[in-house]
Amino acid sequence: MKYSVGLESPFAFSGRWYLVGAGLILLAVLIRFAAGRILNRAGSSYPALWKRKAISRYRKKYLQRIDQVEADFGKGQIDTREVCQRMSREVRSFVHAVTGWRTDTMVYLELTRLGRPELAELVRQYYEPEFAFYSEADAKLAIEKGKELIIKWE
Repeated sequence: MKYSVGLESPFAFSGRWYLVGAGLILLAVLIRFAAGRILNRAGSSYPALWKRKAISRYRKKYLQRIDQVEADFGKGQIDTREVCQRMSREVRSFVHAVTGWRTDTMVYLELTRLGRPELAELVRQYYEPEFAFYSEADAKLAIEKGKELIIKWE
């Protein structure tokens, strides 16, 4: 039995189909970039309200955690060194939560490059009591400065 099917070479198609395929690919790329720009523009026109709500929620959470640090210090359960360690952890965690910056693993020099000098200065103030053998740092002042940074963060 003979078959009457003839095979076509891959390039035997009309040039029109190659142009249509290239056009569809170009259209898909343009749609992707246009959608990205539109979504970025739409997202940036409403961030103030969303950002304010998110920061407010995190602010409340972390101020409660700092109140716990203050309560533990008031009861004598922790010393100045541990207050500064926990305050550094809470402040860094707050900043990470509201900005996405990996501040929990950053050293002072990296923090200075973030463009938030108040954060870098606060963490620098926590360093001495955290690592010194003996420190005359004021734990209550460390707590107040941490609260102040969280309250004023925008």
